[in-house]
Amino acid sequence: KFPFKKLSGGQQQRVLIARALCSTEKILLLDEPLQGLDQTASNQLYDILSNINKNFNVTIVMITHNPANALKHANKIIYLGHNESFVGTPEEYSKTKFAVEYSGGEDHA
Repeated sequence: KFPFKKLSGGQQQRVLIARALCSTEKILLLDEPLQGLDQTASNQLYDILSNINKNFNVTIVMITHNPANALKHANKIIYLGHNESFVGTPEEYSKTKFAVEYSGGEDHA
């Protein structure tokens, strides 16, 4: 046996995603799964999630505080602010004031 606590952060996230997949066929809800991971582990996790989404047709809803990464990897962006919200493609999001304020998008406002 290999204790879960001795796994790296990226390995722990993989285990948690595998565990979640055992109980779903359609959707994964992830709350900041990249928290505490280095860039290499984050990229690997994005690759795994992309594979799950494309090859198994599983919808992935992920909360993140890193809009730049979300814009690179997401099919849809949902932004929820205090009194504002947005739903659309990453391309549409990059043209909003939210993108300018939070992720360095284009300023079309």
